[in-house]
Amino acid sequence: MRSPVGRPRVVRAGLLSMVGLVALGLTRLVHISLVGRATDKPTVALVGTLIGVATTAGLFLPGGLASAASKFIPFHRGKGDAGTARAVHQLLSWSGIVTAVALGAVVGAGTGVLLDLSPADTVAVSVLTAVFSVYSIEKGALYGFDRIAPYARLEIAGSVVAIASTVVVVTVGGHAYLAPLILGYSVLIVGAWVLLRRRHSDSSVRVTRPDRREITEFVLLASAGGLASAGLLQLLPLLARWFTTKDEVSYFVTGVALVAPLYFLPRALGMALFPAMAHAHAWYSSRQRGL
Repeated sequence: MRSPVGRPRVVRAGLLSMVGLVALGLTRLVHISLVGRATDKPTVALVGTLIGVATTAGLFLPGGLASAASKFIPFHRGKGDAGTARAVHQLLSWSGIVTAVALGAVVGAGTGVLLDLSPADTVAVSVLTAVFSVYSIEKGALYGFDRIAPYARLEIAGSVVAIASTVVVVTVGGHAYLAPLILGYSVLIVGAWVLLRRRHSDSSVRVTRPDRREITEFVLLASAGGLASAGLLQLLPLLARWFTTKDEVSYFVTGVALVAPLYFLPRALGMALFPAMAHAHAWYSSRQRGL
């Protein structure tokens, strides 16, 4: 049975996570900066608001599923039960896809009515919500399977694609300002699918009912926590639209983008430590029981 992840490895994972999360934050900053230079303040306010709405939705149930992936996958791996770990991944992935599609439709319809969006913007925010939701879950799965280095590479590759796509959009005078982020998040999704689905789950392995109940309870609690913390910051541009002008909302959106790299930075070690602790807890528990 493999020993639990040691301290040097956790530190390395934290540093790699830091690189990936800084790339994620810089992408948001560069994206909104490029849009701001090419357009006007009302457009920046709208784009930032739509990004905030999509991110908030992704931090709800998809965020809870992502946290569950980063906990329960390494937990079963720590017990030496690779089959159940893959079954948990499959369960959370399919649940995430269904949740993402439903959330995307709800967010698109609701935001379209609240902000009187054009059909194109309604579809864009719907797709961004769905893609960001799946992205979050697959990122949690990469952490769960201890694929931190591939995650960092995929995050950087996605950032390059997003920034390059933004340059293309503003250069040709296009209006698909959310499309670059959709493409950037999709890079990690496709990469995670390729990396984690090379070995398909054993069809004979199923997640037991007690495990399903525990996962469900955890997802609900993690979803509420994510929405109450980070979700509030992302949702503020939408709320600000009801109390101030579009120009002032654009300043707020820019401010959020400016702090994004530093906002994501402290989460790096926590993201690496959480699956390591779950793995170690299961390993030591199994060892004490003589398994």
